[in-house]
Amino acid sequence: MVKLAIGSIGDSFSAGSVKSYLAEFIATLLFVFAGVGSAIAYGKLTADAALDPAGLVAVAIAHAFALFVGVSIAANISGGHLNPAVTFGLAIGGNITIITGLFYWIAQLLGSVVACFLLQFVTGGLAVPTHGVASGMSSIQGVVFEIIITFALVYTVYATAADPKKGSLGTIAPIAIGFIVGANILAAGAFSGGSMNPARSFGPAVVSGDFSQNWIYWVGPLIGAGLAGLIYGRGCNILIVRAISRIVEGRKPKKTAAVAVIGGGWRRDAAALAATVASRGNNSSGNERRGDRDGDRRAGSNSVSAVAHLGLVAFLHIRLHDVPPPVLVSSNVRNGGSG
Repeated sequence: MVKLAIGSIGDSFSAGSVKSYLAEFIATLLFVFAGVGSAIAYGKLTADAALDPAGLVAVAIAHAFALFVGVSIAANISGGHLNPAVTFGLAIGGNITIITGLFYWIAQLLGSVVACFLLQFVTGGLAVPTHGVASGMSSIQGVVFEIIITFALVYTVYATAADPKKGSLGTIAPIAIGFIVGANILAAGAFSGGSMNPARSFGPAVVSGDFSQNWIYWVGPLIGAGLAGLIYGRGCNILIVRAISRIVEGRKPKKTAAVAVIGGGWRRDAAALAATVASRGNNSSGNERRGDRDGDRRAGSNSVSAVAHLGLVAFLHIRLHDVPPPVLVSSNVRNGGSG
């Protein structure tokens, strides 16, 4: 379930919101200045030679350090997105409204463009390198690469920064985010360029006037970020439940107590689970009384399925509500499934 919130213009122009936009602008500017600047410096030091392993490591480290600092300085004001894909992924999970997210995008893109114009000026007009897929790769391969690495980035953002249950893990969020970006650049830099960030690619494209492959660095990161927002958010847990149910039962399941936990409170889910377990226990007893092998196999399957559903309900309740679940035991279970 996508949890998009539209928001209002009034809220998006409050003093706090404007301060957030300014923080995103400044943090993105500093990040892009250091990241793109490291690529320009490499070109100058090597007379524009092709990127070698040492150069890739240097560029990856520069991006990782710069993002670590950028997220840190903006985290307490705007959340430290610095990336339209991150903003989009968080909007999918309901962590930021659509209207506010659009203003975040504007601030991030402006920060990137200003950073690249400043780089062009202070370097005496040196060329600002743009992102593009490597020779021999197709655009689709580049998009898929960007989907994967941006998914890793935004999933890390959710786990370390956006999850309300993150606890003390939140203190390492900036460095974890910087690390995953650096690692992804090492993995993808020689292939897709390792952008993960539409703003990081947009600024150089504007300054150089080369938009030929810029679409790749919008489509790939936005898809990857959207998937991360869907999967980490509670909405897609129902898909996980259904997939596990199919494996446990060996067939397409009907709506069970484990699935019902998504849509309602614990009281209704407890009753549904108790009824499910009781009916399975009765079926198991009937099968055992018949004494045939098929009945025994069905009884075993029902028992395993009931236990699996019980575990899934407990897991999902803790995962979604962060509240210890009650002990759910039907009278049939207490009596050993005797009916």
